[in-house]
Amino acid sequence: MANILVFTELYEGHVKNVTLEILSKLSAGTGHSIDVAYFGEMSSDQVDILAKNGAHNIHKLTGDQLHQYSPEGYGHALHGFI
Repeated sequence: MANILVFTELYEGHVKNVTLEILSKLSAGTGHSIDVAYFGEMSSDQVDILAKNGAHNIHKLTGDQLHQYSPEGYGHALHGFI
């Protein structure tokens, strides 16, 4: 059993379908512990969708430099999370 972290992108507040495909493959009887991390705002219905598709924990990544995309801002937020 492995601990796996999946990053998801949001499009207009919705989880991209590729994330759900990845979760379904990872959670299909493997016993893996799957966490999902994301940047931005996600509604509770999207959190529920992730959980129903195998995400055990869902983490919102935050930071000072996330109001506009920058590799440094995202990198700092990810570093703080890890």
